[in-house]
Amino acid sequence: MLVAFFVPRPLPDTEASGGGAVKPFHHGGAGTTGASLRAGVPSLVVPFTMDQPFWGARVAALGVGPRPIPRAGLTRARLAEGLRATQRATIRANASALGERIRAEDGVAAAVPVLEGMVR
Repeated sequence: MLVAFFVPRPLPDTEASGGGAVKPFHHGGAGTTGASLRAGVPSLVVPFTMDQPFWGARVAALGVGPRPIPRAGLTRARLAEGLRATQRATIRANASALGERIRAEDGVAAAVPVLEGMVR
């Protein structure tokens, strides 16, 4: 399940921010980040605690979203800028390609021999 936030008011200078539109941003928890990567959609991460800054940095490093915006530095203008970045063709293409790769892998089949090797 992909979690996104609902923004009821338009944000400044963002074409896709009509009132009530679903926006691709989240807190950057491991599960939410994994779901967005698997879905193949760009994400803007707004971390506020624990491992969230790490996952936000990974999203940016993978080219599937812009640099994270720490919660303390979040403004309407920075949010609008970040959301615009998620619509860039390169970020959208990177997210889609990564999502396809993740959906195609069989993580359990790859993990079983590793785990069996650890208990022998």
